[in-house]
Amino acid sequence: MFPAATELIIILLEFGYLITAILLQLLLWSLILFIIKYAVMIWLRGEPVLIGETNSTTPAHHIPQIKMMRVNIPFTFALPDNAHTAYREIGCKISSQICYRLFAYWGVSIREMHLLLWHPWMAILSEIRQGKMLEGQYQCAGTHFRSKMHSEKLIRFKIPEKPLDLGTPPRLFYPLVIFLVTDVQGDFHPDETVALINIVHIKDQVCTLPTSILAQYLKQANGQLSCLKQLYMAASGPVHLDFITEVREGTDELCVVCQYFPLSRALLPCRHTCICAVCFSKLETCPMCRSPISSYFCVRSEDYVIEEEKTPTMQTLTNWFNQRLGFQ
Repeated sequence: MFPAATELIIILLEFGYLITAILLQLLLWSLILFIIKYAVMIWLRGEPVLIGETNSTTPAHHIPQIKMMRVNIPFTFALPDNAHTAYREIGCKISSQICYRLFAYWGVSIREMHLLLWHPWMAILSEIRQGKMLEGQYQCAGTHFRSKMHSEKLIRFKIPEKPLDLGTPPRLFYPLVIFLVTDVQGDFHPDETVALINIVHIKDQVCTLPTSILAQYLKQANGQLSCLKQLYMAASGPVHLDFITEVREGTDELCVVCQYFPLSRALLPCRHTCICAVCFSKLETCPMCRSPISSYFCVRSEDYVIEEEKTPTMQTLTNWFNQRLGFQ
């Protein structure tokens, strides 16, 4: 029995040496491949790569996208570039793609104005037809007229002879409110734009800020109320857009970072529209004002991202090495 046991022990020892040699070989090759991987990464990036180091070019948190929907706005309302109030009148640039009615009111109660904005559209339309819209809630009635569709033209509004009593800041009355309301008869599609409400500040001795548009509201037939905001384009200055509209697809402004791909994302809350999808993935702050990016929405299609993914980047090469070498 002893010789047999001795032979068995010798065989086990030989297998043990063999298994140990195999394990050492595997560890050696794993170490070599590990070194090769990080050597290649250092060569590609041109900077040291430390184990456990996070890539500083990618955001540490996921920035959410806000989904938007396209809405057609048949009206435009703006003040001239050199907007200033004359002694007796103020000029506004207006255009419309449909027949419309215009109502102007001076010295409108702020509280009652916002209560009216949230009324259902059919209730507002009923008040318009009865001539009771904002009845008793304004100091002076302004211009009222009907118009067919027209391109942009300057329309002047006469300032009341009697001075408006707007109170001391914070004021309780808006200086001027202008309604542009659809004059199309028949049923309305729920998503159809039926009114554009414009609130205008007029410079006076109490509030010396320049004459400007304080706010613009979009009313849809389903009762939805949206506040229009400015998107600050990198090249062409501010563009007045609703948060639920899109920039025209023909725009050719380029990303301020790479100057190659077209800008396609509006950053929130700063509203700078200055960056493409490729550069956006590498930033946490706005490249224009350096404010943190809390969310974003797309202002045009991003088909160019597919083309970019076809070219090898650092991330794609890293993923390829990870897959081949078994690293997570």
